[in-house]
Amino acid sequence: MSKAKPGFRVGQYFCSFPEGEFIKEDEDGNLFVMVDIFKINKDDSVEKIQQSELTPDVEEQINSAINTMLLEALENDKKLGDTDVKD
Repeated sequence: MSKAKPGFRVGQYFCSFPEGEFIKEDEDGNLFVMVDIFKINKDDSVEKIQQSELTPDVEEQINSAINTMLLEALENDKKLGDTDVKD
């Protein structure tokens, strides 16, 4: 990777959010988050991979990291909304 991208690491994988809208909805109304997944090789080179190449364990770890980020963002938003502003 020539320039740093914002994202997070899970084991030997690096995940980042694609440009533009990365929260999608399927036909059933379920929301999901799009991520670009890169495998970090032993020589520190990276290669983009498809979700189908992940083991179920790694996929669960990535989903857990995303859920944690979303819950933290919601909690921070709630804290900001609970702040009383006095004139």
